[in-house]
Amino acid sequence: MHFLELLRPSAAGANPQQALLFATSTLAPLAIPHPALLAELELALTLLAFPPPGPYPTAEIEALLSPAHRARVGKEANQVLLAREGRGVESKLGGMMRILGWGESKLEEAGWAVPRVEGVWRE
Repeated sequence: MHFLELLRPSAAGANPQQALLFATSTLAPLAIPHPALLAELELALTLLAFPPPGPYPTAEIEALLSPAHRARVGKEANQVLLAREGRGVESKLGGMMRILGWGESKLEEAGWAVPRVEGVWRE
């Protein structure tokens, strides 16, 4: 994710030279024993050939700089870190919102009028 942030067009001080240095010194040694990571690294390195804001040769490459990809990678990283610490992989806020939705449903089943909070998970 740090590599992509170094290339992001909206990032203050986006620096392709720093991104290449980071990729070769930090990411490449981690990716060599893992072929799946190596393929992803090669795809990300393609961004060096096409400076922001593009155009990029494929949508897959362009998607690497999207906010949705950034959110997905952040969520995956949080889940891995929480799992390594032996904690649940669900964020506390997500769990609280799920419980809120459950509570609202139970109150409604009991006949109580409860204002609905939008975007809350419900069964």
